[in-house]
Amino acid sequence: ATGIDLGVRVIASTSEGKLYIDRKFNAEKRKIRYNKRKLQAAKNRGSKSARRNLKKIRRKEANKTRNFVHNLSKKILQDTESGYLVLEDLSGIKKKKHKGENKNRIGQVPFFILKTILTYKAHLFNKQVLTVCPSWTSQIDHRTGQKDGLRLGRRYIGADKVVLDADINAAI
Repeated sequence: ATGIDLGVRVIASTSEGKLYIDRKFNAEKRKIRYNKRKLQAAKNRGSKSARRNLKKIRRKEANKTRNFVHNLSKKILQDTESGYLVLEDLSGIKKKKHKGENKNRIGQVPFFILKTILTYKAHLFNKQVLTVCPSWTSQIDHRTGQKDGLRLGRRYIGADKVVLDADINAAI
């Protein structure tokens, strides 16, 4: 089985050591989000053209996201060699626990769309997609199975002072 860890900057990383980063997509997404915020303010003031342009930008964002996810899922399926793909079940990650909590950055990542498209495309490649509980996957050392290391940003430092990539450690 190949484990896949999903994230914000690194969209996906596999237990085989592959990282899927698309800075161009993230930059385009930020620009679209910025334009949406500006048009939303104009729409609230009663501008009809802002309302029309906002609809167009929403459609554009959805289409770009869906296209990106289709290409990413195809690339993941072509690059992996095992017959099983194991994803984290991130269904409740975007829910706010507190009133003032801001989930804007994580709300931009299409976790559910990626999971559904991977699931239906996996059958074309004779593979199967499974989900697991994401609890402690990024804090547990894959070599020992214990929560004895330290995660610092993109690095995971084990108890024996070995530095690993945190996303690949979580995927394994």
